[in-house]
Amino acid sequence: MGPWLLTTTGEHWRYARVTNATLTGYVATLWTNALGGDFWGGFQTPTSPDVNYELANFANQFHARLSLKSDAFANTLTIWTNYNGNIGSRDVDLGSEGDNDLTINGLGSGVPVRGTLGWTIFRTETSTGKLIIGDANDLVLSTCWYDISVPIVDNTNGVPGKLTITTPHYVTLSGASTYSGGTDFSPGWGSSLNINSGGALGTGPLWINGSGVSGSPAVIDNSSGAPVTLSNNNAQAWNADFVFAGSTNLNMGTGPVSLGTSPGPVRTVNVGAAVFTVGAITNGTHPHLPTTALVKTGAGTLELTGAGTYTGTTTVRAGTLTLGPDATLTSSELIMAAGAALHLKGSESLPEDVRIDLHGMLQLDTHVYVRRGALWIDGVRIRDGAYGSSASPVAYADDTYFAGIGVLHVGLAKGMIFNIR
Repeated sequence: MGPWLLTTTGEHWRYARVTNATLTGYVATLWTNALGGDFWGGFQTPTSPDVNYELANFANQFHARLSLKSDAFANTLTIWTNYNGNIGSRDVDLGSEGDNDLTINGLGSGVPVRGTLGWTIFRTETSTGKLIIGDANDLVLSTCWYDISVPIVDNTNGVPGKLTITTPHYVTLSGASTYSGGTDFSPGWGSSLNINSGGALGTGPLWINGSGVSGSPAVIDNSSGAPVTLSNNNAQAWNADFVFAGSTNLNMGTGPVSLGTSPGPVRTVNVGAAVFTVGAITNGTHPHLPTTALVKTGAGTLELTGAGTYTGTTTVRAGTLTLGPDATLTSSELIMAAGAALHLKGSESLPEDVRIDLHGMLQLDTHVYVRRGALWIDGVRIRDGAYGSSASPVAYADDTYFAGIGVLHVGLAKGMIFNIR
């Protein structure tokens, strides 16, 4: 086998190196002393063609580093976590030359335990291996930082593998993953999920949950430096308010979006910058107080691409809400605050009976009809007619509240001509 390097962080700390070419068994225990510097372990008789590490007393060594590197080893690596389900190392590194699969399993005297990585920076660099969700079918990332660039995949037991994120720091996913049990983002304080590739979330749904810390919503981002579009059109459940930081554009695909299972009338999405694109949005599913209204904040753009069916008010407090060419709303009321904008790319974007309360900007790419609707500008009811900017064909243009070449027809059916030059 190629060399597996087991070492510790720190300029003067000692290390242990395994280079035995005949080693195909497993290390029974591997642990650090109270200073986090030395590794101890013992070899047992080989029982499988894979290498297995049982990290029995690794949980509380904040400064320890576990570095796993291979340049010429064809088998897989399995890490069995301790009875608490934790790998508490400061740094787990499946190294730049590694080409093996890494499986995280729970271990606990027959008690089902989730495989958990804690106090960990998980780096994968240029490895060609896969991260396999182990026998508990739930891989939990808790505390500290994770940078996972290899694919995350299901176990071979046929049960969909789930990824649970509870860290208070960040998780970066950039592999072409295929795990199918979903991604449960239940962040700690200040946690961020970086979705940096089209397959980052596998094929299952994404649940965005609250952090449980007041004033600290979940944060998602694309920190890859290039626009990303999810290739698997993952369904989403927005169970809490959240922030899209907006380092770079992120298109979540056309998967359906629920306003969540938690109680409360309104869901707030803060798009800090760039463009965050999602599919059709539906009402929440709480049995007694479902979420039915959407509030957009932040300077960036939230773009909707599907036929949404949520029924509450849509409020744009800052930035831009864009309805793509095929997007539609069933909202009973649209409110654009001063300085905010609504951009309509399609002619069927709005229901015929919608009330539009305009304090900001309405950008129109085509003719939009609200035959039984009403237009209010700065609190004043505007008479029925055709409205648009000086770039549109309306007779009386208004560039303060309208932009684009399209026309908003209020109280008029399709084909009727009124105030059109």
